[in-house]
Formats: sequence, structure tokens, C-alpha cells
Amino acid sequence: MYNLGTVLRFEIFRALKKPTFWIAIFAIPVIYGVMFMFGIISGSQAKENQEKLAKESFSFQVQDESGLISKELVLQLKGSFSNDKQKAIEAVKNGKISAFYFIPKDLTSEKVEIYGKNTNINENGKYSAVLKTILKNSGVQATNKNQLALINETYKTEQTFFKNGEKYNQFPEMIVPGIFLAIFYFITVFLSNRMLTSTTEEKENRVTEMILTSISAKTLILGKIISIMVLGLVQILTIILPIVIGFIIISSIGTLAKDLNLPDLMSIISAIKWDFGTIAISAVILIAGFMMTTGFIVALGSAMPTAQEASNYFAAIIMPLMMPL
Repeated sequence: MYNLGTVLRFEIFRALKKPTFWIAIFAIPVIYGVMFMFGIISGSQAKENQEKLAKESFSFQVQDESGLISKELVLQLKGSFSNDKQKAIEAVKNGKISAFYFIPKDLTSEKVEIYGKNTNINENGKYSAVLKTILKNSGVQATNKNQLALINETYKTEQTFFKNGEKYNQFPEMIVPGIFLAIFYFITVFLSNRMLTSTTEEKENRVTEMILTSISAKTLILGKIISIMVLGLVQILTIILPIVIGFIIISSIGTLAKDLNLPDLMSIISAIKWDFGTIAISAVILIAGFMMTTGFIVALGSAMPTAQEASNYFAAIIMPLMMPL
């Protein structure tokens, strides 16, 4: 065990000197951030396009067998009613009108039929958008507000819990364990590949035989496990500290946080219940869980001759960790 420090220094500094180690730290957050940004942009654009298509004016006819469609709304949208389905369909075919909607008597078992004049793939959605507007607003007019809230589940609820006879809010107590859980998955995702290849790459390069002449196998494996934990701590601090410092700086500069629509970090921190027992238990579970996971993966890498063969069994360790999610 007297060579444990040598193993730790070698493993830690070898990893810290590699540019790929630092690239990997920021790569996944940046990728997720870009994906999240594109998701927001595409979602807002789709909503704007849907609203634009719904407001677009074109000639159409409606045959209402259900008796639920608002006549005023159809006329307001510059539409008209028809009593002859086939005649209306022919009018669409001949280009006399742009669309025809057939509303069946029983909306639960029969389909609403839409017939439209083809324009292009982007504008054809206007027919269904206008129909959605007609059906939604007609349903609102035919139903009172309370019934509509029950159907759409838009009613508001307020839950109050009691513990030992006093009002109890469980959310502040869940934040600290949630942070430790997020840290566990974060470092597991980032370091799982390093855990797997920490021993296999040396066996593939025929370095292990030389190392074990001066260091015992127990010291080597223990040093690799501890070094992986230290590298995990470095990754956590590298990601979290700049975010926390940035929030603190922004929160301290007047109304900048409000202008950027950022939450007040100080109010969030003050709302968290910092219970020593919860923190201690969460920290112990985090350390024990990470050591167990690291031990299993390093043992798998030690048992297999190559990293490629070890990766075949890698999912058997990772999948049970992801099942609670």
C-alpha cells in the first residue's frame, strides 16, 4: 500500500493533462443546452405557424350533422354551410371553394372529414388549424366554464400536508437528496468509460506486467478507484462552481436577474432545508453507490482481456442504475 500515492498521482495528473478530459466535461452540457435551445425555438416557431395558419382566410363550407358548430363563428371566418356533401366535395375538386368540413352526428365513433385544395406541404395545415379553431370555440360556447374545466383538467388544486400536527412542506426536504442523486448520475455518465478502460488499456498495451512487478494488484486497483473519484469531484466542481458564482454575481447586480428572467438564487437557497442528518445520509449513499459502481466496472475491465469485450457486459451494470429514472 506504500505505492498508493504514486498510483494516485500518476492516474490523476495523467487524466488532467489530457485535453479530452476537459472537453468531455463541457461537451455534454453544451450539447444538451443547444438541443434545449433548438427545441424551444422550433416549438415557438411551430406554434406561431399554427396560429398564423388558423388566422389565414380562405373559402370553405361546413356540413354540421352534430348541431354543435357555432354558426356565428363560421360566418365570422368567412365560411358557409352546406346540406349536400357530394356537391361540396365537387366544389373543392373544381376549385370553387378551398375546403369542406363534414362534422358527423356522433363525434365519439365517427370521423370528422376534411376536404381541401392542395397548395403546398407547408400551407395544407391551415385546413386542420381552422377546423380545430371552429371545434374548440364551438365546444366552449356549448359548455359552461366549470364543465369545461373538468373535461380539460384545467382546474387548480392546492394540497396541504400535516406532520406531527403542523403544516408540512416536503419539497424543501427533497432538494438536497435530489442534488446528491443528480451528482451521482452526472459523474457516473461522465466517468463510466474511464472506469471501464482504466485497466483494459494497460493490459492491451502490455503495461500491466511491468507495473505489477513493483506494485501489488490490490494497490493498483484501489488507486484507480480513488483516482476516478477524485476526477469525478473535479468535474463536479468545474461545472457547478461557475454556475453558482455566475448566479451570485447576477443576483447582486440590481435588477439584472429580473431582466434576464432568472430565479433569485438567495431565495432558493434560503428555502432549502439543510438538515445535517439528510445531508450525511445522502453523502454516504452517494459515496457508497459510486464506489460500488466504480468497483464493479473496474472489476469488469480487469476480468476482460480487451475493452471491446468488456463493453459487451457494460450495459448489465449501467441499466440497473438507470431503471429508477
